[in-house]
Amino acid sequence: MKIREVNPLHWCLLAVMVSMASSSCTKEAKLSGDHAKADLEGSKPVENSAQVDDVTTAATVLSTVYKGITITFHQNYAVGTVNSGRGAANYYDYSGFMMLDQSTTQYRLYHGGRYLDAYSDGDNIFSRRVIKTGGGSLANWNSTASYVEPALNPTATVHPSAFWRQPEDVGYDPHIWDSGNFLEPECIRVGGLYYLFSQVEIRPGDYIDFPATEVAGPSPADRIRLHTSVNGGSQWQKVFPGGVNRGVVYNLPAATRRQIKLTHQEMIYEPGTDKPWVMYVFWQNNGVNQGHVRIRSADPGTFDWPTREACSGMAQLGNQIGYTDVPKSGGGTARLYFRITMASDNGHLVPSFQFSSDGLIWGFGSATLKLVGHPTLNNYFLGFSTVDGTGQLPPEGAANNYNMLYVSSAAVGSGNADIWNSDIWMGKTQMQLTGTLTP
Repeated sequence: MKIREVNPLHWCLLAVMVSMASSSCTKEAKLSGDHAKADLEGSKPVENSAQVDDVTTAATVLSTVYKGITITFHQNYAVGTVNSGRGAANYYDYSGFMMLDQSTTQYRLYHGGRYLDAYSDGDNIFSRRVIKTGGGSLANWNSTASYVEPALNPTATVHPSAFWRQPEDVGYDPHIWDSGNFLEPECIRVGGLYYLFSQVEIRPGDYIDFPATEVAGPSPADRIRLHTSVNGGSQWQKVFPGGVNRGVVYNLPAATRRQIKLTHQEMIYEPGTDKPWVMYVFWQNNGVNQGHVRIRSADPGTFDWPTREACSGMAQLGNQIGYTDVPKSGGGTARLYFRITMASDNGHLVPSFQFSSDGLIWGFGSATLKLVGHPTLNNYFLGFSTVDGTGQLPPEGAANNYNMLYVSSAAVGSGNADIWNSDIWMGKTQMQLTGTLTP
């Protein structure tokens, strides 16, 4: 069995991207853009110094207008860097995904990261509960009224729930498409079952998922994999779509499937439609960026590649999408989609949001939002709490007011040793929507 050289994170994270421009949203459109590429291949991470923690910073822009809807953020505060300090071990946490779990009335945090102890040395997906003590609304949260369980800074006796806890690359088999590293969790709870989608690294020369007799090359051919669980924290079962050991994106073209890389998926679930499962995913063909596409499906295990629709304006990668219904001009309601991302505030990357009336064409609105983020570090790979991870936000209190926790990967930069020193930073806010949408 071939043992790979040790690398903390094997696939490339395409961070710090500019918005991708495209004039239309056809089923097959090659999106262009100047994408900066953060290559995380390299040596082991070094121990991080102490992070600046729990400093409430003033937001620059808290209101914008998008197609007649005014979006205003109130009570926007820092909760803090929930895992500052890391002891003697080398590990990091990044790429957070949050949900408000209605079955437990608790917030869940899923994130990727490196975990180093006597039992594990690899890139994992972790599941934790974010528990609030005391009563009151989310607006009353602060750094002493909430905590993460298990602690993001693990001890010798308390370990996080993880998919993969073993020395890095031990067990790797180039003939098995999903035996390598996997990160980028997106979890949705539907019908009492948790569906967790993750990105799996497939290097050139490794076997792809389908057909299993072909190898990737000349570029990586990452795929999206699905697990399910009855409790959302353990007992994960791998899904075999149609009884086949493959990823969930199907019908990739024979001529290029060995060199198509699917990366940083963003998932939502829209009930009441014939295809409620929705995947947004960025893709490359032979290492060349092609942009984001959207694929709808009736089955969470099968997203038909030829039905994809190209998106435009989606800034950055590895974020999270939500939606709600708002009044529309002429009467009735229309769906408004929103997506957390980041924006520059005088060179400091802070949390922001984009919006869309059709889920395909995205924009920042009349002003680019700049929310409270980590006070000194940049904020990458963001997520925010939605109902059961579906993307839906329920009003709390006054109509069209939505409370949320949001998280970022706080780091100096998004590549190499910088991301190896990242920590999960958390904020809280309330989003208010007024006006009528003009699609």
